[in-house]
Amino acid sequence: MLFAKPISNIKEWNEANRSFWSKQKELDEKRLADEVTARIAYERVKCSDVPFSKQEQFSNLLAKAEEDKKLVLQILAQRGGKASKADTLNAEIRGIVVSKSEMPERAIYLELSRRAGRGVIISVKPNRILYKDHSGKEKAITGKALKHRIYRVRKQLKSLQPA
Repeated sequence: MLFAKPISNIKEWNEANRSFWSKQKELDEKRLADEVTARIAYERVKCSDVPFSKQEQFSNLLAKAEEDKKLVLQILAQRGGKASKADTLNAEIRGIVVSKSEMPERAIYLELSRRAGRGVIISVKPNRILYKDHSGKEKAITGKALKHRIYRVRKQLKSLQPA
């Protein structure tokens, strides 16, 4: 139902209409004041191939743009804290891979074993590497995690090389 109570005469209709459009105008002004929402709505108008007479009302585009902005912010918030941060072990692996890019994973593992007890790497045991992070806290990874780290470091280095 559109109205809370039934409207019986023209005067009530006009008042309800005036009230609705004044609220709509306030909403539109609020949405236009938000730069991101206004820009999304403007881009929709600009990119539309629909004839002007058939285009959607700009206030509807503003409402949709506001929803789009909420969705984008929600997606970005879900990604929070997932930014990749190179830790001390990655830096150590990078140092090895940069000097010997074609070195097999097993050789990198052995090189890390040689560096154990000096600096970042505390110990290297079968399928487990213990190391210190930036704050000096001890951390451990498995052999499979090491394999992934080596792959990611090589991928990063390849992306930096000129084509």
